[in-house]
Amino acid sequence: MHCLRFICVFIIISANNYAFAQKQGKARVDSLLDEYNAPGFQKMPDTSKVKLLNNLSFSIHYSDPAEGLKYGHMALAIAEKIKWKKGLGLVYNSLYASHSTLAVYDSAIEYCIRSLNIFRELGNIKNVAINYGNIAECYSNTDDFPTALKYEFLQLNIADSLNDPEMIGLSYMNIGSTYMRLQKFDKAIKYFLVAEPIVARNNDQRALAQCYICLASCYQNLDQYEPALNYGKKSLAIFTVLEERIGLQDAYSTLAGIYKELNNHELNLEYEFKALELANSIGYKNGIMIATQNIGLAAIQFAYDSTGIPVPTKFLPTDPKKLASISLRYLKQSNVIAEELHDWHNIAQTYSWMHNAYRLLGENDAAFNCLYKESIAHDSEMNADRQLRVAAVETEREKQLKEKQIQLNELSEIKKRNERYVFLATMVLLTAIIIAVVRVYLRIRKQKKKIEKLVEKKDLLLKEIHHRVKNNLQVISSLLDLQIYDTSDKNAKSALAESAARVRSISIIHQQLYVNDKIDTIDFSRFCNDLVLQLSSTFSTNRQRIELIADGTTNDWNIDIDTAIPLGLILNELVTNSYKYAFLDPVNATIHLHFSSTPTTYIISYNDGGPGLPDGYDVSKAKTLGMTLMSNLSKQIGGTFQFDRVARSFLITFNNKAKRKMID
Repeated sequence: MHCLRFICVFIIISANNYAFAQKQGKARVDSLLDEYNAPGFQKMPDTSKVKLLNNLSFSIHYSDPAEGLKYGHMALAIAEKIKWKKGLGLVYNSLYASHSTLAVYDSAIEYCIRSLNIFRELGNIKNVAINYGNIAECYSNTDDFPTALKYEFLQLNIADSLNDPEMIGLSYMNIGSTYMRLQKFDKAIKYFLVAEPIVARNNDQRALAQCYICLASCYQNLDQYEPALNYGKKSLAIFTVLEERIGLQDAYSTLAGIYKELNNHELNLEYEFKALELANSIGYKNGIMIATQNIGLAAIQFAYDSTGIPVPTKFLPTDPKKLASISLRYLKQSNVIAEELHDWHNIAQTYSWMHNAYRLLGENDAAFNCLYKESIAHDSEMNADRQLRVAAVETEREKQLKEKQIQLNELSEIKKRNERYVFLATMVLLTAIIIAVVRVYLRIRKQKKKIEKLVEKKDLLLKEIHHRVKNNLQVISSLLDLQIYDTSDKNAKSALAESAARVRSISIIHQQLYVNDKIDTIDFSRFCNDLVLQLSSTFSTNRQRIELIADGTTNDWNIDIDTAIPLGLILNELVTNSYKYAFLDPVNATIHLHFSSTPTTYIISYNDGGPGLPDGYDVSKAKTLGMTLMSNLSKQIGGTFQFDRVARSFLITFNNKAKRKMID
């Protein structure tokens, strides 16, 4: 009887929650259906459609879970199409609710986990906690209480970290309920007593009353009837103030069970009849079924004189046959409702007790028929479970068909992506041409250096060569500028402008070589200033002023031409990128160059004050022209090209000419 007691309490509380949700949600469902059927629905943005369909799915899942699944899958199809992660998380939660109502708990848990993973990725910790609670409920409904407890404690930990009193109170009540179903009533009482002051502070009177009902049932199962009665009466008092009839019905039913254990059959039947009266007045079928079943059971027990206590004549007659007839009347009423609700467990139970009543009346055929129907009810209970699983499989199949349709729609987008790939292929080809030109140029310069050694650095001749090269590069630069002027395509203009800047950076090097006293080296600090001024005239706006700050050991930085040209091209790329990405629209901007060196190695640190590269961006694996060019040029001077994420600076490390010769 103890086991039956607390199971009945859970049935009553679940029914109470169900009826409360129906009462609160019917008007909302009607409003959402009107909005869905309105002509303006099709004109809504996709995100608004997902929200409406998801709200409709969740609001209707109590009364019609099949419709809840329908609207949920409609919302899911749109959310997947637009790849809206938050929408997917919410829709998965609604699909969990419908599957849970259908008692298809495997699918319900799967959707909960999908929702949980999305909200965890989005950093929405509260929804993660809500999903932990939903998963726990599914495991609890499948009698996997250890797993349910694991998820309930996870929910409690998050609720504590968020300092969310409503969720904390709910978590403690859920943990207490699970321990109650494990028949660990001492532990259950511990958590209900923690939950009691929390829900009281939250002013959630309805939750507080349910907490009292659970405490009453726990103390009842521990045969501690004084606190059981105390909490049962507290629950009754709260529901009386709230004027919530279904809550009153719950409280009456709970107190009836306690008085039955106390063998106070008069108060037991008084509260059972009050519970039945309230259940009839509100059309609460579960309440009617349980109350009539309990009254019928009490009558047949008195008929067989199994209680050993006089019949409470205020409610029942003393004649055994009349008691058997009354028992049959109430049990039949309970059975009718159980059949309407397809509650095969209670159908089998009532037929078992009706069998005893018919035997007492001497109607053996009817008694045998009840035993037969009891057996059929047990078989139907197992068949109903199988049908629910088949329905879940069919729903999943419909979902897969919708997913295939979405995949077909995505194929149409592949063609558009291919067009973008053609443009990217063109840019790759242009990159390859520029790299090839640079390599050819560097090979020519190497051969030229050999010739210079053979003719013992013919100063005048080399200066003339540098002068002519500089002039030729200026001609090339001018031709590129003319081409920019005649080109309307923005991408082409940008590519030509960058190419012209690279040519001008080489031109500056040759200009310094023929004006310097030393014809084989340049002052690198001076070159940097000239390069920034040159690029500033190309890229900056009228209001923009770029300041170059160069510090470090620059006195001995007279760089040979084989080092200067790659370094110049690298700096050209860095400054160009600064104008493109760091100096979007400033009035003032600063480039900070820091030089340092060892006897054989040089280090340049470049910082433009910009946001730096995105997380996860690896310059060594970059496919863009600029990054590829800088990496290759760094290798050609025996160095490396890296990005320091802490300082948000580019580091160019390279060897001096002597060391490179030794390596070669």
